[in-house]
Amino acid sequence: QPVNLLERIYIMIFMFFAFSAFAICVALITQTFFKFSERKRQFDDDMAQVRGYMRSINASDRLQGSVKAFLRHLFDQRKTHAKELPMMSFLPPILQTQLKFERLDAHLSKLKVLMSLPSKAPFYVADICEIRDVPPLTCLTCAGFRAEACWILISGRLCVPRAEEMDVDLSDTFELEVIDEDCLRFTSEITSKYTIQAVTAAELIRIDKERFQNMVAEHREFMDSLNLELEMNTGAAIASIPHQPESPGLEAVATTVVLAC
Repeated sequence: QPVNLLERIYIMIFMFFAFSAFAICVALITQTFFKFSERKRQFDDDMAQVRGYMRSINASDRLQGSVKAFLRHLFDQRKTHAKELPMMSFLPPILQTQLKFERLDAHLSKLKVLMSLPSKAPFYVADICEIRDVPPLTCLTCAGFRAEACWILISGRLCVPRAEEMDVDLSDTFELEVIDEDCLRFTSEITSKYTIQAVTAAELIRIDKERFQNMVAEHREFMDSLNLELEMNTGAAIASIPHQPESPGLEAVATTVVLAC
């Protein structure tokens, strides 16, 4: 125990700093704990406002489910309520392009057409890629219709409506990860094999056929590797399903989905 004034003053000063340090540590721990759930809490508050708005306009249950599923998908993919988004917008275009390539490189490796191109080709392909988020029941391709782009699935689930009725063999799940890749390889018109629809909200890469072939034409080594000139001269084309707009199955799908392209 302190026995004189000097010792008492020392103990008071020591306890003051000790309690201050303890209070600061408790505050930091509490702040860190709340930061873990802050993003989700803000999203839940905003979703409550969205649900209230949809109920006020008497939106159908199906539409409300699609809206909530799509917004939840954007949240999970950090397309909204993400603090890094404002900071990333300040990056120069060259850094944004490099980051985009790093993100898409693993998915672009699924393309067989890139296997015959030089190693630098994926960087140029990533530059022309579009990243699209689609809500549930979005129709990506329609069987027998012209394929205008190749799709690569990043997240979500796709399906072929009434696949059993159309005798479609989907034992190879690769069919639902890379869609209409052949339209990138051939300059002639290619039609989609299947009608493919998003089961859940999905994130996909879209590679436009015209932009891809223009990119290849700008690089002689790409064209030589891909043999696009040979395809143009021989008129080679992949087998495709004939156009059947009168199909009742296709009409039924068209009434319930939204075209993505």
